[in-house]
Amino acid sequence: MLQKLRGNSHLHWPDSELTKVTSNSRFHGWRVGVLFGVVSSATILCFNMAVLAFVASTKHGFEGGFAEPFNLEAHKLSRLSTLIHVLINALSTILLAASNFTMQVISSPTRDDLDKAYKSGEWFDVGVLSIRNLKQIPRRRLAICIVLGLSPIPLHLFYNSAAIYIATTNQYNVHIINQASWNWRNLGFDTAYEDLSRGEWRDQYDTALVHHGDLYIGFNETAKLINGELIVDTNWNPNTAWELGGDRTLIHFLASSNVNSTEWLNFTSKSDTITPAFPDYARVAQVFAHRAPRRDKIVFSLYLLVIVIACNTVKLITLVFVLLMEKSDFAVTLGDCAASFLHSPDPSTTRMCVYSRDSVIATVRSRAKGHNSRLPVEKVATEDPERWRKQRHPYATPVSRSSSIGEYFM
Repeated sequence: MLQKLRGNSHLHWPDSELTKVTSNSRFHGWRVGVLFGVVSSATILCFNMAVLAFVASTKHGFEGGFAEPFNLEAHKLSRLSTLIHVLINALSTILLAASNFTMQVISSPTRDDLDKAYKSGEWFDVGVLSIRNLKQIPRRRLAICIVLGLSPIPLHLFYNSAAIYIATTNQYNVHIINQASWNWRNLGFDTAYEDLSRGEWRDQYDTALVHHGDLYIGFNETAKLINGELIVDTNWNPNTAWELGGDRTLIHFLASSNVNSTEWLNFTSKSDTITPAFPDYARVAQVFAHRAPRRDKIVFSLYLLVIVIACNTVKLITLVFVLLMEKSDFAVTLGDCAASFLHSPDPSTTRMCVYSRDSVIATVRSRAKGHNSRLPVEKVATEDPERWRKQRHPYATPVSRSSSIGEYFM
């Protein structure tokens, strides 16, 4: 069968055809990932510059370093702000992924790096982004890793802050008016006031952000609390009215009746401090709220946008430099290492294909201390190879102790 395959020299295997195509292309292997990073970074940079130009070209532009480009209703602004920040987080994640992949490539060893490390009793981490590798790579590649490692920090700090949603709350007063008075009757015909139900006004005003104006509460009965029971008191001037400064504490107290009813206002803390005096309780008949426009806004910061664009530009230049100037074949994955050693075998690793991680590390450390723990190549070739033994290992064994501790903290 083998002779037949050897005789079919005219056959073109798919793997060999793929190798020919990729070898003729400048972008193959790790360069494909870096190319995606370049395209993504360039696209995001163009987007950021377009946003800056759009905001600057709006009616008022940047004033004092800030701009308010959108003039929309409050609920639409809130949705737009959510979309903006979701987009910002997505773009930041793409830029971070591009940096991380390129850093892993640059910090990965070449075949020369592996040979030098073996001679000096050191080793490289392959297939992961390793800080340990930074001590053994050339300074130029180390500088690239530092730039790529630092550039995402300003992006994550300032990108989200470049567009801020500012929610505002309205100042208001609380008016307590007898429903039988002429003042109350006039409110019902004024379209500037919104009719709120007995329960709705509590939800609208007992909150940190109030979107209405003055609150008008009409009552039709007053009462006193005697022995736990409400005794209705009808001796009140129909034109009596009170005006109170509005705040959340007041609303919360007015709504907290001591009786099992949500229709009564609690004035027990106010009855002795204001003239005319308050009743202990008043029954809510109707509630009006003044319609007030919300002044929410989305503010863009010129300075933060410029910082984001500058960091984005530095990242793009660095990625382009790596893509065009780095000619080495980095061992980014374990498969790259296997391919390298299959293409150019290393005699010192003969018959070590099933060496355990612990055996390799023990050998390297012993060699680094000056002990000749490796037999000569010609002697290794005559020895029996390492035998595979079934062993039980915890899942955390391949991860170093420092990495495990860092994982737990994260």
